[in-house]
Amino acid sequence: MQRLKRLRDSFVRESLDSRMRGTERYDRKLEDIFSVQDDVTKSVATALAVELTEGDTARISSRQTSSLEAYEYYLQAENLPKFSPESNEKGKELLKRALTVDPNFLAAIVELAWKHTFDARFGWTDDVAGAWARAEALNEQALAIDPESGQALHLAGYLSLYRDGDYERGVRIAGEAATLEPGNFQAHAGYGWLLLAAMRSEKAVNEFEHALRLSPKRPLWVVDALGRGYEMLGRYDDAASAFEEVIERGPSVGLTAGDAHAWLALLHAAQDREDQARAAMATALEVLPSLSATQYRQRIRMKDPSTLEQRIAVWRELGLPE
Repeated sequence: MQRLKRLRDSFVRESLDSRMRGTERYDRKLEDIFSVQDDVTKSVATALAVELTEGDTARISSRQTSSLEAYEYYLQAENLPKFSPESNEKGKELLKRALTVDPNFLAAIVELAWKHTFDARFGWTDDVAGAWARAEALNEQALAIDPESGQALHLAGYLSLYRDGDYERGVRIAGEAATLEPGNFQAHAGYGWLLLAAMRSEKAVNEFEHALRLSPKRPLWVVDALGRGYEMLGRYDDAASAFEEVIERGPSVGLTAGDAHAWLALLHAAQDREDQARAAMATALEVLPSLSATQYRQRIRMKDPSTLEQRIAVWRELGLPE
């Protein structure tokens, strides 16, 4: 007799008139674990009085996989360090393995597409056009599986803005993704990122703050983005707190650390603290020696290019190489 996997799903339902606590028990074979996950999702939604349409129910199932092996490869890729060419390459290998096992695993398809966009955006490949094209093809594959996938629509918006330079279309599509998946922190954070590029900073900050309320892990890339939004709004103390959190919690070297120190340098300069600004810029270059004005022009999108150039000019005065 095969070992059974028992899950105990406990949830709380609250309303204005009453409070109820309930439990559901699920007895399934271990290989049925993903069916159980779908059932748990549906039961919690019901407990919270959220009505699932047929399309919603389909999306709960379609983004997932029935293969434990594929899911394990996906989780390994997800748990790699962020924003380094080495981990990006390793992530691609793991996601390709996942898709070899389950070619229709939507989350893995979208994540692999993201890896190719990072290659293109951060200059981690000599074939930038090819990387964008591979990301586009994978995202079209994901949208064919689920045309209303918030994950895939968010990436479609990102491609429109970062690859094609279409800011309005990119923001519109990302906004649709956040509307379709109101509880998905990545959808709101991604929407905020594109709003920031479109220089709609106040709305971007609102989306970042909302995303962080949805995610107990407070992903560093969202905290960093929030700091940039605060900087755009002139909320320098709030911005400094965000970048200091990134430095404290994140890796001591690499892209994440280098950017956080560079933006702190910008904040110090804006407040006429030249010595601190130069020290922060020196640290940025120490932890990320490849940092340059050219790299920032490649990586950062702003609808008004002069706004970016103003920041680059300050960084250059503080020691950032061209």
